[in-house]
Amino acid sequence: MCRFTPFVFLLVSLSIYSFPKNTLPTDFQKNKISRIYYDDGVVAMEEFYGTDKRIDSIKTYHKNGKKNEFFYYKDGKFNGDCYQFNGVGDKTVTWTFKRGTLRKRVDHKIEFHKNNKVSVEKTHKKLKEARLRLKSNPKELGAIYAQATARYRLGNYVLALDGLKKLETYIENLAKNFKSISPKVEANVYDCLGGIYASYELENTSIHYKLKAIKTSPEQSRLYHNLGSYLFQLHCHRLAIAYLNRAKDFFPNHAFANWLLSAIYTDLEQYDLAFEYNTIAFEREKNINKLSDGRAEIDVKTIRGFLYHKLGDSEKGIEVLEEALELNQNNSFALRSLGIIYHDLEEYNTACDLLQKSKELGYEKTHDRDDLHYYLDYACENKTDVAQVKFIDKPFVYPNPTQNIISVKNIESEEYTYALFDYNGRLVVEGFSKNKSIDISRFTAGLYVLNINDNGQSYSFKIIKQ
Repeated sequence: MCRFTPFVFLLVSLSIYSFPKNTLPTDFQKNKISRIYYDDGVVAMEEFYGTDKRIDSIKTYHKNGKKNEFFYYKDGKFNGDCYQFNGVGDKTVTWTFKRGTLRKRVDHKIEFHKNNKVSVEKTHKKLKEARLRLKSNPKELGAIYAQATARYRLGNYVLALDGLKKLETYIENLAKNFKSISPKVEANVYDCLGGIYASYELENTSIHYKLKAIKTSPEQSRLYHNLGSYLFQLHCHRLAIAYLNRAKDFFPNHAFANWLLSAIYTDLEQYDLAFEYNTIAFEREKNINKLSDGRAEIDVKTIRGFLYHKLGDSEKGIEVLEEALELNQNNSFALRSLGIIYHDLEEYNTACDLLQKSKELGYEKTHDRDDLHYYLDYACENKTDVAQVKFIDKPFVYPNPTQNIISVKNIESEEYTYALFDYNGRLVVEGFSKNKSIDISRFTAGLYVLNINDNGQSYSFKIIKQ
């Protein structure tokens, strides 16, 4: 079952970024503040407005609640010193603007490790080149595109979103005049927008843009991987498999698709199959490091170490996970996996220490998983029986993606009430199922959210209609 996200709506939207409607309303007239929230209630973004109803500042936050990006405005344009901080509170970037024009960027701390250093440095170089081009011609679309995508890859999302929304408007205006740009470039704009909305956990809007990217440029394998990767993050495992396998249809040895499939099948406890996918990805780890930002905690090594343990070689598993921690000592997922291994080996004190550190580093919020507290309770109390609901046993929709009939698996009732919503949260249809099935053949292609009630138990599923 995919992670549930309630539908909530922003009643007053003056944001220059035109955020989608699944944001939480505030008393705008009283506070002049607009907020969006992560699923667990932590504030993701705040927009502050003056008495003239023009934006004064934007503040974004990491999932652990610590400050991320702080931007200030004058007359609706970036102005003054603006900042970005990492997840532990260190200042990483200062931007100095004057009425919308960037005067200076200072990188206080460029974060990379040996695996992604080349990729990060290359992105910084592209960013500098784009800025020089924009000094000569502030309206050069190619430079705006290069700057926005580089900022996106570096996690400078407020600025990236500003540039990408300008590009989206330009694309829409071209379409009105029966013109277009390169499908590859257009698709990348949508894909990056989807990535930014994903960072704020605006899940349905993110998937909408990622599907739009695929529709625009269906021959790009990475777009299928990107959607599959995000669906995995949302715990829509079986839906993610469909899009990752589509990427593999283009390239059977697709490093990123095989990496994520190994993670999914690990969660589904199909360890032999997971190890096969992981081996393909492991052989291409250099390519992954070269092309990724290197920030993923569920990396190839972390998955591989856990799989060694599950396949009977705990010693090798510990060795590989310790290598993953050498790359990033704050990898909460690797610490969790290592803690589980020591728990299974009945070395409870070691397990307790590792799991506690994983918790302190925000594992549960970062990965939206609830398994850690089971192991913490049992490891720290020297118990051996860990009872929890596993991914393989959770309800899911099949087939998904679909063209017509869907069925809900792993629920008790043959019949249940349901409501189907589009990606914007608008009710499409509601009714009563027959034989655990629903016919959605008459609806247009896109993302839908199915809510069902089974004997008082509510479930929510993301469905992609092809």
